[in-house]
Amino acid sequence: MKKIYALFIFVLLFVPDLIVKAETDDNLLVLVSQNEKYYKTISYNNIFNSINSISNNSSTYTVEVTKQEYDMANSVATLDSATVETTYKKLVSSIYQNGVRYRYKAELTWKNMPSTRSYDIIGIGHYASVKRDTGPYFSLYYCRTDGTCTTTNSYYPQTFSGGSGASFKLPTGALTALKATFYFDVIKSDSSTTVYGQLAASDYSHATSSVTANQSKDYTVTNAGIILGSSIINKYDAMNSANATWSGTW
Repeated sequence: MKKIYALFIFVLLFVPDLIVKAETDDNLLVLVSQNEKYYKTISYNNIFNSINSISNNSSTYTVEVTKQEYDMANSVATLDSATVETTYKKLVSSIYQNGVRYRYKAELTWKNMPSTRSYDIIGIGHYASVKRDTGPYFSLYYCRTDGTCTTTNSYYPQTFSGGSGASFKLPTGALTALKATFYFDVIKSDSSTTVYGQLAASDYSHATSSVTANQSKDYTVTNAGIILGSSIINKYDAMNSANATWSGTW
């Protein structure tokens, strides 16, 4: 009888914990949509700007490129006469089914490391038919030239009616790898309605000049991606969002 009682206590104490872990296990996520985009950024430094009377610390433009160009690009940022820097990055936007919820995820990987390291912004916009439930969660993974790799979780989260975002400090020094991951789970805004379509508009804004942590918070996130505030719009580059879409009945 004592053995049966002990077993009963064990079940009460440990089974609920096992159920909670199973519901949050990433291995149970089902990928339902994914979109991968590649970008090339051309940056002109102060020497170029002074010649052309550009008021900002740097002038940049970003364009989408093919996977082939991204794969063939040098892993070291190229410099032309110390005035022009070319960098590449990849942005993956994903939608997962996560039990009764859905998870929106953005992953930004640098092919080569930018020379300007300040506070960058990553975010995911969505339709008004859903709202954030758990999260947001953020991690920054990077490796140094000596082979040591680190994952940090230091960031400043913000949530809006049309999405969520995070600003974070890029590490300094010589790096061989740099990847930012941001995600959160969503539920229906109105549990009594049916959702027929979903959008995860993943976006990333790189600081092209020095900004403070407070300055980096001057943005909003909508289903169009990251919308920079007037105080920092000239301090960040701009790129098209990577949109993962889903259609069905939820």
